[in-house]
Amino acid sequence: YNERVDGPRFEEVYHDLWKTFFTPSPPLQKIISEHMTRFGISAGTYASAHLRGLYAITDRKPNTLRRMAENAVKCASNLRPEGPIYFASDSKVAVDHIVSVAHRIPIKIVAIERDYEPLHLEKATGWENRSASEYYDTFVDLYLIAMSNCVTYNMGGYGQWGLWISQNSSCFKFHGERTKLTIHCDWSTSSKSIAKEPESVRTPFLPPMGTRFEENIGNDPLHSGPSIEEGEKEDTSVLHSVIKMNNYTSLPSQNIPQWMRDYFLWHSQTKEALTTKNWKNTKYLLMQCRHSDPQCGGVSDRLRPMPFMILIAARSQRLLLIQWTKPFPLEEFLIPPTGGLNWTIPNWLVPHVENSGRSFFGQEKLLPAVSGDQLVARARYQSNNHGSVYFNNQTDTHVSFESVYHDLFKYLFEPSPPVSKMITQKMNQMQLSPGEYSAAHFRVLYGRESRPVEETKRVAINAINCASELRPGGPVYFAADHKVAVDHIQEYSKQHNLPVVFLEHAEDPLHLDLARNWTERSPSDYYATFVDLLILGQSRCLAYSNGGYGTFGLLLGFNASCSVRYFAKRIIKSCPKWIDK
Repeated sequence: YNERVDGPRFEEVYHDLWKTFFTPSPPLQKIISEHMTRFGISAGTYASAHLRGLYAITDRKPNTLRRMAENAVKCASNLRPEGPIYFASDSKVAVDHIVSVAHRIPIKIVAIERDYEPLHLEKATGWENRSASEYYDTFVDLYLIAMSNCVTYNMGGYGQWGLWISQNSSCFKFHGERTKLTIHCDWSTSSKSIAKEPESVRTPFLPPMGTRFEENIGNDPLHSGPSIEEGEKEDTSVLHSVIKMNNYTSLPSQNIPQWMRDYFLWHSQTKEALTTKNWKNTKYLLMQCRHSDPQCGGVSDRLRPMPFMILIAARSQRLLLIQWTKPFPLEEFLIPPTGGLNWTIPNWLVPHVENSGRSFFGQEKLLPAVSGDQLVARARYQSNNHGSVYFNNQTDTHVSFESVYHDLFKYLFEPSPPVSKMITQKMNQMQLSPGEYSAAHFRVLYGRESRPVEETKRVAINAINCASELRPGGPVYFAADHKVAVDHIQEYSKQHNLPVVFLEHAEDPLHLDLARNWTERSPSDYYATFVDLLILGQSRCLAYSNGGYGTFGLLLGFNASCSVRYFAKRIIKSCPKWIDK
């Protein structure tokens, strides 16, 4: 091409030519946007490092992969010393290593942690039986490389391809081939990037053909391009069918077994088809807490059984719905995510189901009722193990209760707009990024109305110290159900200059079932309970005590194995001092 064409070279024309031909599908755009938001990066303002660790082979010595991976990000630091750097590889060993050492590196390095390696389009085993979503990772990595301002890459064509798609194909380093490091790099000691910041960032994203830009992408700053002018006619019938078929593919799917995904699809189609005339043709499982119910439990008691409830609803082919009126509707705090399972009850259906049939409290009576002919099985389910023992004893679920919970929660819930706004504001104020901090929770008042002040202070300090052992140097997010504990940690961390952050409370965070004068309160009085939970749930590691709230946050988190229980009626794990990096 370069020998025969005058004008821009092959690599110079590629960026704009690519945009003329391709843009990511809607589910891919959503996944890419979510990762960039989570990492705190934007197009054209970071470098990327790609390692093709398994080029033309199926295995390589782990130490070699680790050495090559570190060299790749070091080379990227030469191009953009201030960071951040996005790292991608076809080797899980390489990615895991970079993630494990990232906190020791003076610049910000991010990578997508996976339990598997991205699939090669032509070499994946069993490709005939795979779904399109299983190949998304391959394109997500490509676009995240392509939206960087400088690229380091080695053998194979993938990394260089990302460079060509990028806006700045002149800023790159080729760091090696096979086991040979073509360039040995050290961490850059320079303070300025060798790459010029683009005057305006032009990303590879454009809206899909024939769609209204703002409807499909919203105001996402990653995307640029024209929308259909007012009054223009668009044919969206094909697009809408594609989006409907792929609603669930933009949500996390690696740990969601096929039977769950089948149930989600059945649930969506069945609920959409409900009418005032045919609603009795469907059976229902209604998770309920009403004003008249004497006990429903706290947020953990009510929502932790979700894998169990999904399982019994799927097996009995019942439509799973949730109705809270005590203290307020769940929708005040959590709502169904776009493309997830919509558990809300249509207004017209409420009077038909809310008092129909019997309400069951325990598993021994709920299971027969759900498998029987009762049209509506209402559940106010309470269990010390939240249904996990029953779920894990089944031989056909293909996942454990604990391993599926993180992804399943994302299919079921996202914060309501006011709770989401509060979480975003607080995390920005506290400079917390998802997955890049540890957390400590202290259930001070579990099973009691008070605790001695000095004991509360002593255990609270032990809690943050234990969290620092899990992720030395912090930051640590601290939460508790008692204002005394939070106020003391605020004072203690300030005195000792510790990177500990927290929500400041005017009163103790409210328990959903135990708050005094709950009939006189407003939904916003309970926001802190959900904000604390969801910030705990975005931590990388968690130190927790008694009760179910802290362990619920652990289930929601990125890494349930990075945890310690430090308190159960007494301190069972002593952490006498704060651990720095």
